[in-house]
Amino acid sequence: MCGIHAAISSSPDSVISSELTQCLAKRGPDHTGTVQTQVASGDPDRGACFLTFTSTVLSLRGDHVAKQPLVDDASGSVLCWNGEAWGIRGEPVQGNDGEAVLALLTEAGRSAAGSDGILNALLDALRAVEGPFAFIYFHKPTRRLYYGRDRLGRRSLLVKAGLPFALSSVAETPMEGWAEVEADGCYVLSLDESDLVTNMAPTRHDWAHDISLVSSIGVFNNEIPQEPYRLTLNSRPVQALQQHLIESLRLRVLDVPLPPRASDTDARVAVLFSGGLDCTVLARLCHDIVPPGQSIDLLNVAFENPRIGAQHPDSYSRRGYPGVVDELKLDVSRLGKRNLGRDDRVMTHWGREVRFPYLDERFVKWAIESPVWEKCDFENQDNEVGVDPEKRVLRLLARSLGMDSVSQEKKRAIQFGARTAKMESGKVKGTTLISG
Repeated sequence: MCGIHAAISSSPDSVISSELTQCLAKRGPDHTGTVQTQVASGDPDRGACFLTFTSTVLSLRGDHVAKQPLVDDASGSVLCWNGEAWGIRGEPVQGNDGEAVLALLTEAGRSAAGSDGILNALLDALRAVEGPFAFIYFHKPTRRLYYGRDRLGRRSLLVKAGLPFALSSVAETPMEGWAEVEADGCYVLSLDESDLVTNMAPTRHDWAHDISLVSSIGVFNNEIPQEPYRLTLNSRPVQALQQHLIESLRLRVLDVPLPPRASDTDARVAVLFSGGLDCTVLARLCHDIVPPGQSIDLLNVAFENPRIGAQHPDSYSRRGYPGVVDELKLDVSRLGKRNLGRDDRVMTHWGREVRFPYLDERFVKWAIESPVWEKCDFENQDNEVGVDPEKRVLRLLARSLGMDSVSQEKKRAIQFGARTAKMESGKVKGTTLISG
């Protein structure tokens, strides 16, 4: 995990405010580095533009602290990387992933011919990266700045237009002028074509060539059951769900380095724990994966005014399975617009990296390509196993793991659409800070 920042200015003296510097350092306490490069203009009236890159590092991958910004000495290209590249072109990443991504981009730029060829090669290289990330990459030979967030938006990246043009994991307060970079593709800014004062407009490139893919990950299964089907403890989807979750968790909870001043038995990972179905299943599976004797912290998450979420049952009651399919597809297509960037900024302010097992690309792909009746079971409201039809496959997994009471937990969350934040309980509002 890292804090990353880049600024494009007409002056080499562009500096980051002390407040922003401190915020970036909280994200990456192991190292802080700055690299500056410049691009000369062919127009003597325009002068050069200066690019200043800053990175802070929390080292969680590899056997050494990979100091950032990462620089390819041969080309002068610069990479600021904030994320976890779990795989590249389907193969697991060994060692430090930031260094692996720089090597990937360097090779892509070197092997292609012509400006457009290099552009397409670099975009395809970035599309081949699996995992949560935000990045800033300057390919100096073609004078192009690439930046973006992964297709699900699991890492923060903010943009501030104007002069200087700035990108950052976090912003100082107030956040006036800053906006979240959309997680809808890779953005490319050509400094050959840009006027620093009037024309700093990037071009967006989709994360996937196939625009029919939902969230640029997979084709949503729109099938409707044509014959009766009943989810049970022995159903194939229950075992498949367990296997996919285990694979996702292994990437995220194994080989985490020991925190400073910690003992071998201290926790290296924690689960944000409300006591509900989703997080309890994760905690139970982590218990089987993490080496014996190594603790797992459960960090309590609690809400004032919990409400039962009935979105999908309501869709089924109105339109049957076609309504559920449409609602699920809409949910998945909006993942990149959720508050994951904000969540990343909140968690990493304390030097902790947040990881989302349920948002692993391979897990999401499997989930959206599976038919709806293998996930919920609204046709069989009174299933003999005694669990609700909503998310029944996950409830059955909980029961198979010996957690009967958890399998019957109702879905509880703050529902933004239900205006829960404005509801009152006595004199306490949903927006009130609750003291411990």
